[in-house]
Amino acid sequence: MPAATPIAYVENLSEIIGGGPLSLLTLLHNLDPAQYTPVVIFYTPGGLPTQLTEAGIEVHVIPRGRGWALPLSVCQLSGLFRRRGIHLVHVNSLDLRAGLAAQLARVPCVGHLRVIFPFTWIDRLFVRLSTCVISVSNAVRDSFCERHPELKARFTTIPNSVSLTNLEPPADIRKELGLSPTTPLVASVSRIDPWKGLPTFVEAAAQIRARLPETRFLLLGDSDPADPDTVSHEQDLRHRVSELGLDDV
Repeated sequence: MPAATPIAYVENLSEIIGGGPLSLLTLLHNLDPAQYTPVVIFYTPGGLPTQLTEAGIEVHVIPRGRGWALPLSVCQLSGLFRRRGIHLVHVNSLDLRAGLAAQLARVPCVGHLRVIFPFTWIDRLFVRLSTCVISVSNAVRDSFCERHPELKARFTTIPNSVSLTNLEPPADIRKELGLSPTTPLVASVSRIDPWKGLPTFVEAAAQIRARLPETRFLLLGDSDPADPDTVSHEQDLRHRVSELGLDDV
């Protein structure tokens, strides 16, 4: 029986604080072990590396090099790719270190673009170095390529997968909230974070409510108590909801 193919996954975050790490977990837990052997690499220790190690997945922590130390981390990554006979490097974001290391090891590299944010020349260089980049939506791809349309051909759009295993039956949220089955209901489900564009959701809710008073809105999520920016953002959202008279909707 042929040996399973080793694939390296490089993850910037060592804690489960968003969709990226959760998506990586979904992918790892659904790989066919007869065909693929995952080797997961982090830059810092944390809960996620520990969880994967306890699940029997091979994990390595290589310190994130900055400045003059960056070449060292690139060489360490490249050496690991060679020693483990890695066939593919899958970066769960855009990470130039991993892209350079894959080039040195002569291994195909796939990036994963999950968000819309202010891109830099470093991100564009990573895309140019990569074999291809997965974008979670066409909007994410188009935002990245707006000023560099020549890069669009390097992207492939694959929406995030969702594991349906062991999911509880869907709740009747309208019944739980005492709403009729025909009440229009709009929800946002995310981490309370300035990145998520939640003020736009609140402002849109006010405009919709003015035209369709029967509409109800749910903003579901938590801020990170250890992150003052997200706590402050949640307070600002609550204040704006009150200003717009949306506390009861």
